[in-house]
Amino acid sequence: MSYNIDIYRNSEDNSLRYVLGKKGSNPLVVLGLNPSTADDKTPDQTITRVMGFAEGTKHDGFVMINLYPLRATNPDNLPKEFNIEHHRANLEAIDAALNGYQEIDVLVAFGSGGITRSYLKDCLKDIVALIGKRKVNWYKIGELTKYGHPRHPSRAAYEALTSFDIEEYMKKLK
Repeated sequence: MSYNIDIYRNSEDNSLRYVLGKKGSNPLVVLGLNPSTADDKTPDQTITRVMGFAEGTKHDGFVMINLYPLRATNPDNLPKEFNIEHHRANLEAIDAALNGYQEIDVLVAFGSGGITRSYLKDCLKDIVALIGKRKVNWYKIGELTKYGHPRHPSRAAYEALTSFDIEEYMKKLK
């Protein structure tokens, strides 16, 4: 898959990235924790792996979304305080990027650290409700990590995606 990004929503100063992707009739939607360095010109390791998973699972595009839109190379650097405006803008961008799709495949890919801030649980709940307006097939890469979280694409072997029970996962987060 070539890196021809035609879905890109970010803040004016590029400190926030809401959505990054390549359109397709059957894209793989990937739900991560927070964006790192990839932009509309240059992929990072995560996006390169996302493209590999999309291609390997016969998807013709991808849409990378995140629980929280603030760029951070380490999720521990996310703010301790929740910014509702960032969250609202993130939800709007996700909704716009998925507009027109009646059914989507969503790969949940937070990594072994999982949900690192308490407000991210609410972000997950809101995003699941938002994208759940359509038929959603939830997936993870292989088995959950030893901490019970869905694997991050950059640290996983290319293997078949397996079904993921998002509702059960959210119950365990409480």
